[in-house]
Amino acid sequence: ALDQLETDLPGANAAIRLLLKIRRNRVPTTTAQALALMAKLGARLKVKPRDIKRLQLAAVLHDAGMAHVEDEIILGESALSLDERDEVNRHVEMTVDLLGPLLHDPGVELVIRHHHERVDGQGYPAGIKGEDIPLGSRMLAVVDAWCSLTSPRPFREGLAPDEAHAEILANAGTQFDRRIVAEFTSVLHEEGVLTDTIARTGV
Repeated sequence: ALDQLETDLPGANAAIRLLLKIRRNRVPTTTAQALALMAKLGARLKVKPRDIKRLQLAAVLHDAGMAHVEDEIILGESALSLDERDEVNRHVEMTVDLLGPLLHDPGVELVIRHHHERVDGQGYPAGIKGEDIPLGSRMLAVVDAWCSLTSPRPFREGLAPDEAHAEILANAGTQFDRRIVAEFTSVLHEEGVLTDTIARTGV
């Protein structure tokens, strides 16, 4: 890995600056709570401890490309143009490309690359569906959605836990893997995040 860094010092420097920007921007999935939720979900799905560490690393890094997208595109309240939407959709590929000099784990790259796929095949970048989507990517999709929905943004307040959970339930089977949503619901219940009525809602 050190040899690879030495052969691409400018790229490594750019990647490090990007990581610092992620830290300043407080990406929701980099919090201790988010990483703990990922670990608990992984345990319920019988993911190996080493692979859970990979998933946590992917959670920290997966939106690095968004830090490279213009702030007015990300934070603006107006509808995106086709060019702007394309730029936002490309942030997954940008993440892998920008962090390439520091990221040499194919497993982490795979999770990041496909976390915006949907189980109905309507996601990106590859349009794959169901179990063709890597398990880690399907897990990250749910945890990322939860963290995004419950975190305040400059243009909106974060949703209450029950409301965020209801939104994820509504998209189980289309955007999200039903089994993973069910296990994530159990994690939230165990953590006391949801009310009994909402937490026990079927998926």
